Amino acid sequence: MEMGEAKANTDQYPEKKYVWTQGSPKYWYNNKKENWDTRLKTSIVGKTGKALLVYMMVYTIIHFIYEYLLSSEQKVWFGMVKSGIRVGLNGYGRDLTFLLGFYVNFVIKRWWEQYKLIPWPDTMGLLNTALTFYQTDDAKKLSEDILRYQMLSFILCFRKISEEVRRAFPSSVELIQSGMATLTEIKNLEKKGDLDSVWWVPLHWCMHRLKMAKHDKIMPCDHKEAIGDINKYWEKLKNLENHIQAPIPAVYKQVAFLVVGFYFLAALIGFQCTTVDDFYLPIFLIFRFIFYFGWCKVAMALTDPFGDDKEDFEIGHLLSRHIWACNEHLRAGFEGLPMDEEVEQLPSLHEEPATTHPAAGQEGERQEQLDLRSFLRSRKLFQMPSLHNKQATTHPAAGQEGKRQEQLDHRSRSLLRSQKRKDLNVEVGVNAEVDVHVEGTIDHTQEISDCEC
Repeated sequence: MEMGEAKANTDQYPEKKYVWTQGSPKYWYNNKKENWDTRLKTSIVGKTGKALLVYMMVYTIIHFIYEYLLSSEQKVWFGMVKSGIRVGLNGYGRDLTFLLGFYVNFVIKRWWEQYKLIPWPDTMGLLNTALTFYQTDDAKKLSEDILRYQMLSFILCFRKISEEVRRAFPSSVELIQSGMATLTEIKNLEKKGDLDSVWWVPLHWCMHRLKMAKHDKIMPCDHKEAIGDINKYWEKLKNLENHIQAPIPAVYKQVAFLVVGFYFLAALIGFQCTTVDDFYLPIFLIFRFIFYFGWCKVAMALTDPFGDDKEDFEIGHLLSRHIWACNEHLRAGFEGLPMDEEVEQLPSLHEEPATTHPAAGQEGERQEQLDLRSFLRSRKLFQMPSLHNKQATTHPAAGQEGKRQEQLDHRSRSLLRSQKRKDLNVEVGVNAEVDVHVEGTIDHTQEISDCEC
């Protein structure tokens, strides 16, 4: 369908499909097992076999004419011509090797540069997960729109580069049917001109979405990273388009192939077996034909890597892989980290056991005094009053004796809390820090005893 027909029928599009369900990594990652017929066609025998067979048939016919149809004088003349051509070909071969090798090297380098320029949407999928908080439906819609706009630009740019993509999306009808674009978006693009010429417009839509995401706090920080990735995506597509717009000059290819053709036409006479010393089968000529003609085949196969040959880039499979990868990136971002079904709750290091500190109140104070008395008795420092003695636990506010007892209790509780926080061993001599606290307690206790005396 032509673009004009697509514009005329914009209101009669087929039912829209969900775009992310149409991709598959099967054909891109899984190398298909080739049968022997396919391997033979893509091998050096398949590429040069037929041409070599025709060339040797012509060589044999010329040799037959020399042996059976020429007179003795003609054979002498033919031998002189053959010797002159043979001398010229010896020096001509070095120039041919340099020229053809330089041309093939240029083609291979250009072929690899074109492959590296093919953009991948995976970086943006990772950035969406890192920068977007998927707490609302708007955040999920943002990530889907950005990836979809990138793939839309990819398809529009490759429609004029790859025959396979052009057959898959010949018009805007297929773009809407596949879910890659909406009717409103297609109409907006058609107003600006031919779809293939404005392939960069969806990337502008990506920029607008990122700006809105920053304003709405969907992507609160570092949104410049996503903007930089879209710029790189556009730059790759632009450079790839420039490669197609500026192909290898035709005269360069013609000169290289003309030199090769002239060399082997002259070799049909220059390498003829006319003397007893010559081999009847020109083995070295056969190998030269395979080498030089094989180089020409390599250059022809790699000049246009976006065609339908076996050696060309499988852009259709790559496009299917990209759509599948976008879906997987979105799913991974929405699901978050993988969590086990049963997670064992480990105790916190900052939480103390419940048995160490009883409930607050009278019982808690008595337990603290009991623990302190046991600790001090083990060190044989002083005898703490009994818990059943009401005078020891009453803490009277009036009188000098009450103040002294209150100071002793306060000092004792502080020492117990400090001892529990540091988890010291009650054995003698385990920790020097315990000795410091104990010595302070002894001195304080002795002062109180002296005062009592």
